[in-house]
Amino acid sequence: MKVRIKYILTLFVLIVNCANITYLYAQEDANPIVKEKTDNQLKQEVPLDTVETNTVSTYEFKVHKEPIYKRIIKEPMIFGKGAKILQTGFALKSNIGPLHDGYNIVVPPVVLMYEKGIRKNIGIGIIIGAKMWRQPLLEYNYRYFTAGIKANYHFNIHPKLDPYIGAGIIYRRVVFKNDDYKEGNSKTGLNWSIGARYYPKDKFGLFAEVGSDAISFYKLGFHFLLSSKKVNNN
Repeated sequence: MKVRIKYILTLFVLIVNCANITYLYAQEDANPIVKEKTDNQLKQEVPLDTVETNTVSTYEFKVHKEPIYKRIIKEPMIFGKGAKILQTGFALKSNIGPLHDGYNIVVPPVVLMYEKGIRKNIGIGIIIGAKMWRQPLLEYNYRYFTAGIKANYHFNIHPKLDPYIGAGIIYRRVVFKNDDYKEGNSKTGLNWSIGARYYPKDKFGLFAEVGSDAISFYKLGFHFLLSSKKVNNN
């Protein structure tokens, strides 16, 4: 055990030393001297200290690392104002319905959502869901429907990943009936959701979502980018 720890520490020291050497070489390469302009007009090396600091210079190499909280609230690389997205999916676990054997699923829990970007990070959408099942012993047919509106806030993470959080209002209705009896129950309330869309292709991708805004708490499915966001050329 002591030998393993010794090897690990030795490896760690080597890595740190290599990183320091790499950093020193990088500092030398980033010496305030510009060897050549892109238009090939400058043939001699120009020290950066000859450039005025109150002007924007093509010779400056400074890299400004933004805090992550500032970077993720910038305009997303995929979503934005004018973007239109249609997504459909299936529920992994419905928030209502048969909890034991003896029921037959007629229509599994499915969801459909349409979202449009109205700001650089904000989209407004409508979402609907449906599920149907049957109790053969009593010959009851159950119908569960949901419909709602929601607002999503999208984060800037990765060119192919579109994470978001959302909140809105949802309407739910359950109806159960047979040949002799019918009863229904409705409810309206607030909802929330957390999800992400992944784009392996430019106009098509997969999504996963957790939340109470539809027929299920857990949803997986596909989405389609019907219209890309508007690009501000100003």
